[in-house]
Amino acid sequence: MDRTTPFVYVSNMAARVHAMQVRVLTCQYLYLKRWTFSDMSEPYWRLYWNPARGARLTLAGRRWALDPAHVFLIPPHTPCASDLERPLWHFYIHFTAGAPYDMLSHRILRFGVDPALRAKLRRLAAAGRGRGASLSAGETFALYGLVCEQLARVPGRIWPLGPTDPRIMAVQTRLAREPGSRHPNPALARELGLSTNAFIRLFKAQVGTAPQAYLMRLRLDRSCILLQHTAHSIEEIADLCGFCDRNHFSKMFKRHRGSGPAEYRVDARLRT
Repeated sequence: MDRTTPFVYVSNMAARVHAMQVRVLTCQYLYLKRWTFSDMSEPYWRLYWNPARGARLTLAGRRWALDPAHVFLIPPHTPCASDLERPLWHFYIHFTAGAPYDMLSHRILRFGVDPALRAKLRRLAAAGRGRGASLSAGETFALYGLVCEQLARVPGRIWPLGPTDPRIMAVQTRLAREPGSRHPNPALARELGLSTNAFIRLFKAQVGTAPQAYLMRLRLDRSCILLQHTAHSIEEIADLCGFCDRNHFSKMFKRHRGSGPAEYRVDARLRT
């Protein structure tokens, strides 16, 4: 099941609360015979829950055993490894939450599963069984509810603060929503009533990187998601993500990911 329609929450307290854009990319319940990968780093969150033991994750030398009593959340770009002790059924959800929530530092989060949560997980696992499964409207709402409930369990102290200037928050949200469009620094600066240099300094101080470097990361992250979760051609993805052509896209993608888009697409679809 693929759900790419964004669920958008926009606070009226924009100076203090960042807009959250939860987008579920896929929800699947599959029988795994092989799950051995040295680097599962991807630009989206993963939620895992398995009804039986046998799957394991490793991050920074620490091993985590997936079990029915816990649900696991893995933030984007976390370079964890995976392996199986035996074939098993595996339930997973891939999703994004928008900036700054997608910028949580590398870690694996584990939360307990009570009877009510277990019932929700079993219902969604049954609905998402097999590739290409389709969820009903009610199941889709339940899926988004489950994702938001688990995000709410993340300790507040570990969330990245993100920018505090409402002008930079607005720019950050706009870039995330329109990564394929042109966003030259002078145009963004004019909209904020700042000089170009003042805007670049403010953005870098608030976000930690320059505007165009931030935009390039958004474009590459978006391209990874489209390569793995859609049937768009590489040429279409290059255009949707704001690259001049396939050659430019391939060059930038390989520079940042270590492989070309076609090779990445084949490999990424095996990493659940």
